[in-house]
Amino acid sequence: MTEISEEARKKIRELETDNRKLEACLEPLYMEIGRHYYEKTADYEAGMQEAAAKLDALRQQIHVNEKNILRLKGFRLCPNCECIVEEDAVFCGQCGTRAVAVPEADEDNVICERCGAKNKRDRKFCGICGQKLEEEASAVSREESAQAEQLPDTAQNPEGEPEPAEASAEPRPATVSCPQCGTQLPADAVFCGECGVKLREC
Repeated sequence: MTEISEEARKKIRELETDNRKLEACLEPLYMEIGRHYYEKTADYEAGMQEAAAKLDALRQQIHVNEKNILRLKGFRLCPNCECIVEEDAVFCGQCGTRAVAVPEADEDNVICERCGAKNKRDRKFCGICGQKLEEEASAVSREESAQAEQLPDTAQNPEGEPEPAEASAEPRPATVSCPQCGTQLPADAVFCGECGVKLREC
């Protein structure tokens, strides 16, 4: 976890103070709901509903403040269930939601909607999970191509051999041939992107 800045510490103190004030307002609302229920005047149900709505709004704000405090402290939160996610985790351990950004699609590549893997646009199946890609490819916006320039280029030469790596770059992985159709695929592919045959166990 990264060190908390002084500015973040100040904001955390402000949120904690705000939550203490909000929590002090909860008990009177609980009592008001109980009073309406006990007295049961002509409009007691409307009074209970009004107090309950105020109570829900306060509890929601307290919840938001608590999550913001965790974020300011450097914790990663699941975008779906808001549980804390470990720093190096790709998926939430509680609900399975992907916790890291999915790579951007571009003119040459499409992103698998099932697993988030990047695939060549001319492939029919995802090389990682086997998901059919034809529908996903047609739905990708071309406007995302500018953002993809920041991603590493995985293009290969016509012979199917990896491009020569620069001095500072990591060695490119070797390719494998599909035993069914002969298509050259990345070494970590689980399914053939052309015919969909399973290459190896996950």
